[in-house]
Amino acid sequence: MLIATVGIFSSLAVGIIGYHQVSKMASRTAIERLNAVSKARATEFRQYLSSVEDDLRITASRGTVIEATQNFSRHFRRLSEQTDPTEALQKTYITDNPHPTGEKHLLDDPKDWSPYSREHAAMHPEMRGLLETRGYYDIFLFDLEGNLFYSVFKELDFATNFIGGPYADSGLGRAFRAALANPDPGNLIFEPFSPYEPSYGAPASFIAAPLVEADGNPVGVLAFQMAADRIEAIVANEEGLGETGLAMLVGDDGLLHSSSHIHGVDLELLTPAPVVEGLQAGFDGEDGHLLTTFENVPAVVGFTAVNFLESRWVLAALQGEAEVMAPVVGLAKTFALICGSVLIVLPLVGWFSARCITRPLGELNRVIASLATGAKIETSRANRGDEIGELFRIVSEVSRQGQEAGRVRSSLETCDAMFLVSDTEHKITYANYSMRRYVESNGETLKERLRGLDPEAIEGASINDFHPASKSGSIELQFGNLTVVSKRNPIVDQQGRVLGDVVEWYDATLEKALHRDLDRVVGAAGEGDFSKRMAIEDADEQTTSIVNSVNQLTGIVDRATGELGSVLTALAAGDLTRRMHGDYQGRFAELADSANHTADRITEVVG
Repeated sequence: MLIATVGIFSSLAVGIIGYHQVSKMASRTAIERLNAVSKARATEFRQYLSSVEDDLRITASRGTVIEATQNFSRHFRRLSEQTDPTEALQKTYITDNPHPTGEKHLLDDPKDWSPYSREHAAMHPEMRGLLETRGYYDIFLFDLEGNLFYSVFKELDFATNFIGGPYADSGLGRAFRAALANPDPGNLIFEPFSPYEPSYGAPASFIAAPLVEADGNPVGVLAFQMAADRIEAIVANEEGLGETGLAMLVGDDGLLHSSSHIHGVDLELLTPAPVVEGLQAGFDGEDGHLLTTFENVPAVVGFTAVNFLESRWVLAALQGEAEVMAPVVGLAKTFALICGSVLIVLPLVGWFSARCITRPLGELNRVIASLATGAKIETSRANRGDEIGELFRIVSEVSRQGQEAGRVRSSLETCDAMFLVSDTEHKITYANYSMRRYVESNGETLKERLRGLDPEAIEGASINDFHPASKSGSIELQFGNLTVVSKRNPIVDQQGRVLGDVVEWYDATLEKALHRDLDRVVGAAGEGDFSKRMAIEDADEQTTSIVNSVNQLTGIVDRATGELGSVLTALAAGDLTRRMHGDYQGRFAELADSANHTADRITEVVG
């Protein structure tokens, strides 16, 4: 009985400890997964914003767009001298447009033979193609007086004025005036979502850029209206969110800047965001997680900060706590069932219960604890078909991946090549020993180019300082007297998502110096000067061998040609006693023999 009692209490103690440790592990895993989901969505959202920015910059810099803006502005001004341009253009392109509402943009040429319509027919197909290909809601062109003389979609804002007109205080009006106020070709203005009356009051966001001639004179403003459904498709993706999860984009105004309609929950654009109070750290530029309540249900939230131009958002991924902890609840139920069975049949199978429950849970406890030390895990428990076996298989897989990562890191630490690894924010997360040693050894030479980099603090610096992000593949970098060949490649997971970058450095200083010195000596030899010698010092054995071979060759040629010249000069001066005495091989020996034989024959002839 004592043994049975001890077994019961031991089983309970081990089970409770194992349950709490597994509970912590499950909670930590869920938080890390939600953080990963929010980071992945944030990265995709940043990439979308970056593509919009690139489209706007490229389109605003095109000469055809600037020329069309000047032509449209001139035609609009002439039309204003004759009639009300808003009434005339809206009648032609909206009221009398044969295409139904929502398809007014399909009209290229109304065939009224006006200068404006000719310009529209030439420009519109290209702009419409850009809108349809890149998924924008609308594209606008303004003159310097605020006249919206061109849009692709042709809504009620078309041909109105955005300085004193009915929509001057809209998001588009604010974006236009801000771009016009600073007509720098690199100036971009972003207006986040707000209700836009011409689009039937639907939320709309805009990005605008000034249009500037090559000589710096502004001619107008180009603006894109971004489609809310594109952002929703990125944010409101169900992948990785289980049955109770959702993702949302929250602006620093406390409103939702994306809509979500998943798992029976409707979150409308520009409505107050839930759990916004806990996301303040995200608006301060930090990533993190929090435990909160959503729809009166406990939930776990992972969030990531996203900044673009002057706008700040937090992308949050949320999942019900019950679903997060479901594996732990399942384990608790299994544990309760096993304990109940032990209490009922303990007089007969107490020892068997202890072996089947206490030992596996104890081993699981030790295995989980050993993960933190990085020790290799070997267990036969993974062959079990129950929840405990599943947990052992999960832990074994985590251990295996950790061992693989450790081997990769060890190989990078011991190799001669220099490597840097960065995350999606271009911050260096790892520098191997060869790279750290190289930076420490050449710190004074490198730090001016690398913005005063502390050799002891490479990790956390920007990888763009070591290899510009705009240049892919292999490039050559010069740091004072050092020459480095740098190669940069993205790190991509099995789903094609970019996880960061890896940069490899190769010190080509000696190689470049060898090429330059060799070119100098060979060039001089090509001009008949064999007196030059290679002067590379402190080189490796292979390089020293090359230098010695070249110097030996030029020395032999210099000596042979010098002796031959001396013999010929002496013969020309009547001195028949001069001979070549050097120890030569091959063709040089034949040359020496021929010269000496010639001198002997001349001596015999002269007598």
